[in-house]
Amino acid sequence: MPVLRNKEKSILYIHTPKTGGAYIEDFFKANGFKMTYWTSIIDPIERCTAQHYHMKILNQLFDFSKFNFIFMTVRNPISRLVSEYNWLIKKRKILSPSISFEEFLKKTLEDYNKNPYLYDNHIRPQTEFAKKGVTVFKQENQFDEKWAERLETLIGIEFKTKEVVKTQNSPDFHKKLTLGDVDPAVVKAVNDFYHLDFKNFNYDPEEAWNSYGIHLE
Repeated sequence: MPVLRNKEKSILYIHTPKTGGAYIEDFFKANGFKMTYWTSIIDPIERCTAQHYHMKILNQLFDFSKFNFIFMTVRNPISRLVSEYNWLIKKRKILSPSISFEEFLKKTLEDYNKNPYLYDNHIRPQTEFAKKGVTVFKQENQFDEKWAERLETLIGIEFKTKEVVKTQNSPDFHKKLTLGDVDPAVVKAVNDFYHLDFKNFNYDPEEAWNSYGIHLE
């Protein structure tokens, strides 16, 4: 949840992990905004980095009326998990490539019950980051020039840069990934866990799984 400020505006970006936040942050920095409440070290009290605070923590920190604009980004819950799976294997290198996606899902749900801040708050349902009245952008709709122009209208500002270089976290990065079989019981457990995310942000669970070659019975 970086706070983004320039001479005219104060903006709160609720950075739901694995929803394109790095691009959003780069975009605002490219447009001259200063960013606070961003750390590379996990806070021992809050148990995650500042940019990944969820709404329970944000409610304790801020008077939301002081911001000119508040927004958040969300993503298909299954794509979020796929992104995390890849991140832990390829970037963090704390998960063995031999671990199947199904095994990752089972262990992640088990570990979350012991520690809801698991992987720097990356697994927590997106609904817990949300707040009534906050503008929501879906990563699948892409953060491009049209998105920047819409943002200009909503904020009341003109950006000098409408797009920045996208990273591997762009919506299309995992499109061709094949995940292998996932036990129906595990699929159900994941769907139950993210039930409110599917409902509140209008994502279809069957379509989400099908996009990775997993067809629900």
